[in-house]
Amino acid sequence: VLDLLIGVIWGSISGFRGGRTDEVMMRIADILWAVPSLLMVILLMVVLPKGLLTIIVAMTITGWINMARIVRGQVLQLKNQAYVLASQTLGAKTGRLLFKHI
Repeated sequence: VLDLLIGVIWGSISGFRGGRTDEVMMRIADILWAVPSLLMVILLMVVLPKGLLTIIVAMTITGWINMARIVRGQVLQLKNQAYVLASQTLGAKTGRLLFKHI
């Protein structure tokens, strides 16, 4: 659930804003993608107290990236559709565009 929530929010913002924001957000995702999940779990087990919460945090840090990439691609595709552009022209706010139309 955490992966889904973080990935959808990250990908939506990145895809909708575009430009420099998209570049920075996707480079951060690329850096996290380069770190293997198992290595992240091991490193956090050394730093944080051992337990299930530490494993969940470690898996969440690297698990949301796939969802963010998928959502970003869909947002990039949908944000140029006629109904989104019409809503934007009529004055819809960014939050309404993202959560209602896209």
